[in-house]
Formats: sequence, C-alpha cells, structure tokens
Amino acid sequence: RDGLAMTFTEWAPPDPDRTPEATGCVAMLPGLHAALATYPGELPLLAAVHGDIPYGLAALERHPDVLSAQERDRLLAAHDRLTPFAAAPGDTTTVLHGDLHPGNLHATGGELRWLDFEDVCRGPVGYDLALLRWMDPTAGDGWADAEQLALCSDLRAVYLALCLLAFRDVFGDDPEWDGYIRWFVGRISS
Repeated sequence: RDGLAMTFTEWAPPDPDRTPEATGCVAMLPGLHAALATYPGELPLLAAVHGDIPYGLAALERHPDVLSAQERDRLLAAHDRLTPFAAAPGDTTTVLHGDLHPGNLHATGGELRWLDFEDVCRGPVGYDLALLRWMDPTAGDGWADAEQLALCSDLRAVYLALCLLAFRDVFGDDPEWDGYIRWFVGRISS
C-alpha cells in the first residue's frame, strides 16, 4: 500500500530444541524454488545485487580506512570482474530466495519454515547456494557447475562486504563490524 509492502503471517512459536543448519536448507531448497516459481508476477534479476552494491561503493569512498589497500583492491577488482556476470548470469529463470542461509529458517512445531523473502529475485541457482557452501563446501553439489558456483560465491562475498560497508554509518560502532567486512572480502577468490 502506498508503495510499501507488508507481510502478515500467523504466529509460529519457536522450537528451542532445534537449530536450523545448512543441510536443512539444502534439503528444502528444491521445494522452496518450486514454490517460488509459482509467483505470477515479474521478478527482477539479482535485485539486491543491482540495488545495493552502489550504496556500498559510495560508502567505501566515505570510509577508505576500513580496508587495507590490498583488501580494497581485491574488492574493487572482483566487483569489476563480476559486473558482466551479474548483468547476464546465464540462468535468469530460476526464482531465488536471494538470502538463503540457516538463519532464514524458523524451527517451529517440529518443522522448518522459510522466512525473509524481501530479496526474492531471478538468477542462477548458485547464488542461493553461495552462503551455504561457505558453511558446507558440498552443499548443493550437482545443482550448478563449478564455474557458476565460484562466480556466485564471489558475487555474494562482494555484495555482502559492500552491504556491510553501506550500513557502517549505522552499525559501525559495533567493534566487530569492520572485521565482518574484511571477512567477506577474504571469501573472494584471488
């Protein structure tokens, strides 16, 4: 309404004895992709990547001291290398969750439920697998070729490092914040 989207759901009390893991995400991913594919509207290509990265690049200019010169060069070189892939990743028909990780599974009533759908978009399945593969290097083996997975992993790392930079003005007082940014830069392949 008035340009704002809201989601209303039924309260589902958390199950304190169950913690979602990467294997649960992988097992549930085909069902999630199948359900998302039924969405009747148009969805953008890698929406968060294209929408948020410019904010991170601007924040990097405001905070040049967050990264060492080597880290900054690595991040910017990866951004330049991955821009064509992000614009034309090949698979543009798969409907992705866009932010797939165990923190976006809610354990309740003996089952796991997906949440956090604001990054739903179209793109290569490797993009949904990227975070999971940092937790479990075999997650989703056989679902995407190795080159696509490597590109998606790097794109995800660039995106997350730049997102954290973009939010630094708000959350930068957290003593761990800059370390998180550097951690994601460290995930980018050389």
